[in-house]
Amino acid sequence: INSSDPSRFQWRSFSKKITIDCSDPETTKEFLGPFHEVEGVEWIDTVSWINLSATDPEPHPSGVNATYWRNLLVHDEEAGQHICGEPEKFCDPGFYSQSVDDQTPWNNYTGPFNKSEESCHVIEFFSVDNLGNEERKKWQCVFVDKRAPETEKRYGEPFFQNENGTEWISSNTTVLLWSEDPQPHPSGVDKVYWRTTLVNDTNCWQPDVCQQIQGEGQWNSADDIHLNFTIREDSCHLIEFFAVDNVNKTEEVNKQCVFVDNKAPEPNKTVGEPKELWDGKDSK
Repeated sequence: INSSDPSRFQWRSFSKKITIDCSDPETTKEFLGPFHEVEGVEWIDTVSWINLSATDPEPHPSGVNATYWRNLLVHDEEAGQHICGEPEKFCDPGFYSQSVDDQTPWNNYTGPFNKSEESCHVIEFFSVDNLGNEERKKWQCVFVDKRAPETEKRYGEPFFQNENGTEWISSNTTVLLWSEDPQPHPSGVDKVYWRTTLVNDTNCWQPDVCQQIQGEGQWNSADDIHLNFTIREDSCHLIEFFAVDNVNKTEEVNKQCVFVDNKAPEPNKTVGEPKELWDGKDSK
């Protein structure tokens, strides 16, 4: 920059370096904790955290001044299945703005946040740098799954149950487990766990007592949501089982006590009076 001093008719010059920042900040999102993705469809749990990171890019960054975010809850279940279930087609403001409250206020981001409601959620966010350059708004559509899986147990044949609810099977009886992650926003069953423990007969005769005992030993696990197994030893057995979904929601342990009976009946013959021991003679 050149300047003149008219009073002295002398020229003086000085210079100053000015950096011009015309670039907008860039914000990225990541999930901390349980997270599952299948072909672009995403699920998190209510204990998962959303973390936003912003940078002001080179070559002349003035620095990030603030990051803003808001959560838009999709109240229409049918619309939510499209918005979060088919994000490539419907996770777009032109579509989801009709199913959310667009007047929801923006929050100043101060650290990771989470979502407590089970639903389809739209997370919008952007950043502003120290010169007022504002990033174009970004958005993300994600299901929040807060329901644990549910597992059902059935017996194959042979199987018997008396009028008091006591149950019997044999070592040839298949124990079948079916697990599913319930609607409305299932992330899917990840693993099913089960174990069997030899216990006192009282637990089979009294189902309420069975619910109070704790099994022992290692858990078996499988990825298959439909599985089966058998029990070899005779006696009363405690069967325990539960499932975990893809965002780590864990089902409460189910308990069932059952008798395993592999022995055939033994007849007991008695003869009343009068009676006489036969010597084997005079038989024809």
